[in-house]
Amino acid sequence: MLNYLRLIRLPNIFTSIADVLAGAFIAVGLQTHFTFEIIFPLFLLCISSACIYANGIIWNDILDLETDIKVRSERPLPSNKISLKSAYNLSIILIIIMIISSALVSFTALLLSVFILLLAWLYDSWTKHSEIAGSITMGACRGFNLALGFCAFTLFTFNSNDSNMPDIMYFAGFHFIYIFLVTLTGTMQEGKIDHKKIYFIALGLLGLSIYSIILLPKMSFSALFLITAILVAGAYRLYLIYQYKNVKDIGLTIKYSILILIPLDALLSTTGANSFIELFPSLVILLMFIPTLLFAKAIAVT
Repeated sequence: MLNYLRLIRLPNIFTSIADVLAGAFIAVGLQTHFTFEIIFPLFLLCISSACIYANGIIWNDILDLETDIKVRSERPLPSNKISLKSAYNLSIILIIIMIISSALVSFTALLLSVFILLLAWLYDSWTKHSEIAGSITMGACRGFNLALGFCAFTLFTFNSNDSNMPDIMYFAGFHFIYIFLVTLTGTMQEGKIDHKKIYFIALGLLGLSIYSIILLPKMSFSALFLITAILVAGAYRLYLIYQYKNVKDIGLTIKYSILILIPLDALLSTTGANSFIELFPSLVILLMFIPTLLFAKAIAVT
C-alpha cells in the first residue's frame, strides 16, 4: 500500500483537494451566502480532483520510466515495487471514479474535470519537455482545479454574464501564475542555476503579490499581508539560491512551494469573511496541512 501512496505522491493530493475547497469557499464569499447543499457536491469534487492529480502523477511516472530507471530508481515503478500493468489498472480506476464523481455534481463539473485531466496528460506527454509550455500547462491545471471548486454550486456555469465571473477568474489566475513560477523553478532542479531565470521568477512572485493586492476582491488587509509575506519569502529564498548557487536547494524550494499552497488556499478562502465564524472554512483547509506534513516525511512530493 505504501508504494501505491508513493506512486501518486499522496502529500500533494491534499494540496489538490485544498484548491477545490478554496474555490468553493471563495464562491461563498463572493456570493455572500452559504448553503449546506454544497457540502455533498464539494465532497464529490474533492474526490474528482484527487483522482485527476493522482492519475497525472501515475502517467508522469509511466512516461518517464526509462529516465527514472537511471536517475530516480527509488520510485515505485523503476524499482519494480509496482508493475506497469498495476499502474495502468490504477489509472483506469481513477479515471472512472473521476468521471462518476464529477458527473454526479453537474455537466459543467464533468467537462472541467475532463479538461483538467487532458491538460495533465498534455503536460506528461509533451509540454513538460518545454520550460515555458510545461509551466503554462501546469499552471492551467491548478488554476482550473481551483475553478472546479466553484462547481459545488451545481447551477454554476462559465457564463460571461455572471457578475462574479471576473472576480472568480482573478482567483484562478492567481493559482495559474503561482504554479507557473513554481514549475519554472523546477526546470533548474536537474541542471545548473540560471541567473536570468531566478531573477524572472523572483520578480514574478513580487508581481503576484501586487496582483493580489490590486485584483483579488473582498480580501482583508491581514490576508493580503500574509499572502504578500509568503510570496516575498519565496522571492528571498530564490535570492539565497542565486547567491550560494546550490542546485540541491531547488528541490527543497519546490517542496516548500507546493506544501505552502494549503496556507495560500486558506488565506484566499477568507474572501468576504467578516467574523470568526466566517473564517471556519479557512480552518478546514488548514487541516489539510496536517496529513500533508505527516506523509511528506515518508513520501516524496516530487
